[in-house]
Amino acid sequence: MAGLFRREAVDHRRQRLWGDVIMVQPLSSTVMAGVLLAIVALAGAVLVFGSYARTALAPGLLVPQQGSVRIYAPQAGVVASVMVSEGDTVAAGETLMTVETEQPMMNGESAEARSLLLLAQQRATLGERIALERERGALERRRLETEITSLEAELEALRAQRRMQTAITASARASFEELGSIVEKGYVARTEYERRRQSYLAQQQAERALDQRLIGLERDLAQARLALEQLPNQLADKISQLESEVAALDQRRAELERRRAYSVVAPVAGRVAAVQALRGEPAMPERPLLVLLPEGSHLEAELYVPSRAIGFVREGQSVRLLYDAFPYQRFGSYPGVVRAVTKTI
Repeated sequence: MAGLFRREAVDHRRQRLWGDVIMVQPLSSTVMAGVLLAIVALAGAVLVFGSYARTALAPGLLVPQQGSVRIYAPQAGVVASVMVSEGDTVAAGETLMTVETEQPMMNGESAEARSLLLLAQQRATLGERIALERERGALERRRLETEITSLEAELEALRAQRRMQTAITASARASFEELGSIVEKGYVARTEYERRRQSYLAQQQAERALDQRLIGLERDLAQARLALEQLPNQLADKISQLESEVAALDQRRAELERRRAYSVVAPVAGRVAAVQALRGEPAMPERPLLVLLPEGSHLEAELYVPSRAIGFVREGQSVRLLYDAFPYQRFGSYPGVVRAVTKTI
């Protein structure tokens, strides 16, 4: 079969897969030098006139601009109730939680509870005494008013009697003096003269007795009026003493209440950032119970830049913030501006 074709045709078919021979002319050295020179010039221009951003990752944390307020327990105890939760806004002086500090005795009753019960009984007794003193004061006032009214009426009647007695005494005197000029002449018996003289003296004595009764009644009336005038002050003094005892008991009760349980209040207005003690957990003075962010305080990022990159950080420089709680793959980055660069490490 090989004899059917010419030898040249067979050789051509055998060498067909080698391809055609193309003559390649090499580039001239001038073109190569120009290309290299252009590349070098472009690189120099980029280095001289261009700019580039250096990226450095710096860990950090968010802190409030005005700092945070950590609230500690002044006395060890157990958290009885928590009135707030994270994120709540509170006012200054608002109660945040209560802490119980009482310790039970062998019978299960605490000493504070027993003392509070006794104080409550004493306070109830003092309250009854105060009410009784007020009632006595009212009764004494009515008695004095009744006595004054009676004395005034008796005094008015006695004065009328005194005026009548004055008239009787004057009549007896006139009758006695009429006989004085004629008894010497014998027209009237001396016994009659003596009788009239005795009658006159008796009326004088009765008049003096009425005067003494008037003086006694006026003295009694003055004393009753003085007692009525002084009664409010005396009653107020007694009630004031009893109320002072009540106040002392209330103070002791408040002290026992503070020893038994106390309230934790917010020192400033702000927002609750963290509640680190729950109901039933121990409250220790060395561990904070809550953390507050003062009102009007904003969060700032404190970044810990490595020493190899801190030299490139300047105030006013723009940065990108990535939050662990919000992955940047989903939420992206957040712009920020460098406010200050610390001088210490």
